[in-house]
Amino acid sequence: GEKYTGSPGLVSMIAVVGLVSSLASCCGPMFWGLGRPQLDRWSIAIRLVVIAGLAPIAAWKGGATAFAGAVAVAHLAGLAYCLVVARRIVSARRREVLRALMPGAALGGAALALGAVARAGVESVAPGEPFVVGAVLAVSGILAAAGGLAIKRGVVG
Repeated sequence: GEKYTGSPGLVSMIAVVGLVSSLASCCGPMFWGLGRPQLDRWSIAIRLVVIAGLAPIAAWKGGATAFAGAVAVAHLAGLAYCLVVARRIVSARRREVLRALMPGAALGGAALALGAVARAGVESVAPGEPFVVGAVLAVSGILAAAGGLAIKRGVVG
């Protein structure tokens, strides 16, 4: 809405934090399920240390957007740790991990690209922000449904 018009960087950083957090969300329960909760605690400790080290400086120098960027970096550090440890636990090669992540990344990238194209196209022909938002959400919803069906049927991934 209008509250966030002047802060596109902040909204983008929050989206990055959400993306990375969702990628790492399976690691904690997996570590606990394998009887190795200390690995999840290490991931949390890594994020905490990175946030404690970067966030105050980032907030002081760059405001809310830089603070959100520091949180994103912390989540990336935790994700990197989780992926390395999880890969070793299940004896997976890097290629196997990348192959598992690629379908979601490809669908997400396609959704972003088509959403941007839809927004540009709708803005050029239709006035008004509500219509543009509705059109982009409709395209994104159709892409999400198509991607979900493709994954369910085994076409992707």
